[in-house]
Amino acid sequence: GRRLARDFQSQFGIRVELLTSGGRISLEKIKVEQQMKRPIADIMQSGAGSVTELVLSGLAVPIWQELPALKDKEAFAIDPIYSPDGELIQYNLYFTGPTINTRLVKPEDEPQSYKELLEPKWKGNIGITDPAATGSTAIFWHPLYAKALDLDYFRRLARQDVKIWGGSPSEAVRMVGRGEWFLFLANTADVNAPLIAEGAPLKMLAFDEGTSASGSLVTAVKGSPHPNAAKLFINWLLTPEGQLAYAEPTRGAGIRKDVPDFSIPGTKLKPKKIWNRTWEFEEWANKEIKLGTVAKIF
Repeated sequence: GRRLARDFQSQFGIRVELLTSGGRISLEKIKVEQQMKRPIADIMQSGAGSVTELVLSGLAVPIWQELPALKDKEAFAIDPIYSPDGELIQYNLYFTGPTINTRLVKPEDEPQSYKELLEPKWKGNIGITDPAATGSTAIFWHPLYAKALDLDYFRRLARQDVKIWGGSPSEAVRMVGRGEWFLFLANTADVNAPLIAEGAPLKMLAFDEGTSASGSLVTAVKGSPHPNAAKLFINWLLTPEGQLAYAEPTRGAGIRKDVPDFSIPGTKLKPKKIWNRTWEFEEWANKEIKLGTVAKIF
């Protein structure tokens, strides 16, 4: 975020004020601002779950037709326009999966499937992202539930004395690196990469049942105080300069074909199956989150 803010400010002279928090917290802040008729946020950036709910709440603005960068669709590896009416713009691509401590888990002992985590040796050694959290549920738990496993699997996993983590994703990875857990379910490559680059004994895995593919999304907020600056920033984020400012410091991959993939060993995966995220899936996942189908088990 800091590199993006710095480069954008340097190029356009427009100050960027960053508010870093989880997607759910940002969503609730925007809702409160809107209810008070005092909008503060110009842009919301998050994983798909929270910004999808922002769209469904009628608080996101479709601006894709006003973004010059989108005129050259051939420059992109995927279609950046994510939602049906163009409110959500995807600007990166990453996988979500299990992260292990390579000092505690030898290569020959690395699990190859989620079902292996039901074995006795994993009991008490698994951390899991909170199934009740919007972003993590949509990215990880519901793809498993919808496409690979059933609720009985989750009931058996819950009996493995798993540790539910509701804090920051980065801290969860640090806990794996410190050996507090052998394995964590689940995290994204962009979260793991900085810590692996610093020497943390971490590695992402691609299990037999499949790997979830997703990306970060950005949208302009309804009634924002600086709508033109919001459009300028989102458009810049899709240019080679903006993509480079994102991908290089995060050691990740943007979506432009003319910007290198900076992913590092430990986060580069070769999934046997990929669960592709779609808008339709997000709508279904948000309904499941409200029902708490998976969360109730844990």
